[in-house]
Amino acid sequence: DAIYLVEEKIHGRFVKYINNNSAVPADSLQGREVVIGLFLCFVQHVQYQLTNSMVYLSDFQGAGDLLTDCQVITGSDFANNFGDGNCTAAFDDFKLEHKCNKICRAFGLQAFV
Repeated sequence: DAIYLVEEKIHGRFVKYINNNSAVPADSLQGREVVIGLFLCFVQHVQYQLTNSMVYLSDFQGAGDLLTDCQVITGSDFANNFGDGNCTAAFDDFKLEHKCNKICRAFGLQAFV
């Protein structure tokens, strides 16, 4: 009667692109990883806008083209809905911390500040 949750094995260099307490790419990114980090920041911007400023995903990490274990980030109204990794302070600072990049601009997204 046991139930198991199994993840596929992740091959390659494991990279942390964005922490759950931040809306900027990690400082340690190199080469292609920088572009992936910028794309993930763009994705956060889109999520934030499309959900009427209610939610975005963060804590992006993985290897190669595989991302795993992201975190839902919301405001304090939903603080208990998505576990301890839901950094409501990061959510509150998102508009100030997110820096639009070339991908945001290419898609015509408006800067928050």
